[in-house]
Amino acid sequence: MNDECKKYDDSIESYILGELPDELMKEIDEHIETCNDCRMKVATAKFIEKSLTPQLHIPPPGFARAVALNISDIAQSKKVPAYGRLDVWWLAPWIAGISTAFFILFKLFAPSIPSITQLAPKIIANPLTLLAVITILFMLITSTISVAIIGVASQKHL
Repeated sequence: MNDECKKYDDSIESYILGELPDELMKEIDEHIETCNDCRMKVATAKFIEKSLTPQLHIPPPGFARAVALNISDIAQSKKVPAYGRLDVWWLAPWIAGISTAFFILFKLFAPSIPSITQLAPKIIANPLTLLAVITILFMLITSTISVAIIGVASQKHL
């Protein structure tokens, strides 16, 4: 960056907005034809200015009426469309059962597995292990609650 570039550096924003006197505008035009750095600064400033200027989007004719009619149709039918809804509630008892089975199998067939009080310092020392343990506990708790809720709900429907 030479002295001439420094001279125009503070004027670039005003140049972009067209707020400079005509003589200075012509000087900067001539300078950016020969100076690659200043040409890039002006191009970048123009891009930023264009992206910060709000664009007016005018909806097509009849758009508001079409939206109002669509809302009216939905309200009259009393149906709410379900977009992307997944019914996987039935997985909860399976997850709870499998988790419980693994827990029981580990306790029965691997008595040499240390207790939680022996493992606690090692679990807390390793963040990934701690995250895995918290995730497993969260899964066990949520699946148990899900099984209880499904059990209560199925009893009410009987």
